[in-house]
Amino acid sequence: MDNTTQKLQEALSQLIKAYEELQENYENLEKKNEDLQNEIDILNSEKSSLESKLNEESSTKEQQSTEMNSMLSKIEGILKFKSSKNNTNSTDKKEETQNISDDIKIEETKKEDEEPADSGKIDLNRMESLLNGFGSK
Repeated sequence: MDNTTQKLQEALSQLIKAYEELQENYENLEKKNEDLQNEIDILNSEKSSLESKLNEESSTKEQQSTEMNSMLSKIEGILKFKSSKNNTNSTDKKEETQNISDDIKIEETKKEDEEPADSGKIDLNRMESLLNGFGSK
């Protein structure tokens, strides 16, 4: 009987040891579960924050798009107004451009006539008048 008691005691101690290991594993799993649950809560919070920001950005983008379309419409209206105004004045501008072109040609021919025979030398008076002409514009 002594042998049977000893075997029962060994079996009981093995059962107790196995129970303690299972209890420890269970506690570890409970802690991991709690940590994962906390992480899920944090991620859900971040998700809702990001969704809120996305909605704000989306509404801001829509508002900016609306404002840009409004501005573009106004610019197009202004350009159409100026275009129609320019069409009526285009003949005047063509005549003005032709007059300026003629004036330049006349000035060039006058300057060629006034050039001294020795074109290798720099005419200081001519240079000064040219520079004064650029400065006054």
